[in-house]
Amino acid sequence: MCIFIRACARIIVHRLLPVALIISLVALSVTTAYGTCPAEEGSTVPFDGTNDLIIVNVLLDGKGPFRLLLDSGATGHSMTPELAQALGLKIQGTGVIDVGSKEMVGAGIVRIAKLEIGGISLSDQIFFVAAYPPSYPFQGFLGADIFKRFVIRADFKRMTITLTSPENFRYQGTGTVVPLKLYKGGFPQVRGEVDGQKGWFKLDTGYNGSLALFGKFIDKHKLLKKYAPVMSEQGGRTLAGEVGASPVARINVLRVGALEMRDITASLFLEKGNSNDAFAGAIGTRLFKQFNVIFNYNKQQVIFEKR
Repeated sequence: MCIFIRACARIIVHRLLPVALIISLVALSVTTAYGTCPAEEGSTVPFDGTNDLIIVNVLLDGKGPFRLLLDSGATGHSMTPELAQALGLKIQGTGVIDVGSKEMVGAGIVRIAKLEIGGISLSDQIFFVAAYPPSYPFQGFLGADIFKRFVIRADFKRMTITLTSPENFRYQGTGTVVPLKLYKGGFPQVRGEVDGQKGWFKLDTGYNGSLALFGKFIDKHKLLKKYAPVMSEQGGRTLAGEVGASPVARINVLRVGALEMRDITASLFLEKGNSNDAFAGAIGTRLFKQFNVIFNYNKQQVIFEKR
């Protein structure tokens, strides 16, 4: 059995950098079953917003709760080796993680018979096992399977998420509806523009910055010359090792659909030749938390509600 995982999982001490985890299964039969939500209105659970993240308590095989990050920028679930060991899980396959550089990080695969979050239960869930830096305030993350199965509303004022089955979800609010597409079946992306420069931007709840701009987009539009960014004082690390500081610039206007946001701090990630090349940039939780945000993959839309 072999698993190949492509990722740009760059994380610094005080905030996560854009996470893009693409998981391809090779020579492995994967069947995922789902339970149901007992309430038609959905299941609402609190989250911990430490470091501007969405961290929820989850039961795995009846044990826990464990702290898992809700990550729209990942196509699969993951956990630390320590958590896998505590659960007594057996590694059923091996693989590698591409963290957006020349280095690869080894990973394993395990199966969870039952995952519970609030009133929701999911069965036969696959998790990828890889070592995390000790500064991470969580033990794993929940990826695209959760977003595909449920409409998810993140309420950043009340610090809750609500999971509703798509067939029971009816939106009657006045929020701004923005079309989204799923890149390679997993990454939610929206069409947007930065000071007039158009591109596809990933919606990444695993990135706790405001806006990231990526290398190919930066080069194409000569953004280093345009913005004359300054270097951030913060360094960081990926799953593969240390990462240096990144340039930071002020963006005048970010437009996403009919939504307009002004005076945005953007981090410029100059590295190219990785999975982020497919996007102009990534929108993170420091922008999301200005709104309440509804992810509806079934309708291929994201809704931004003013708080």
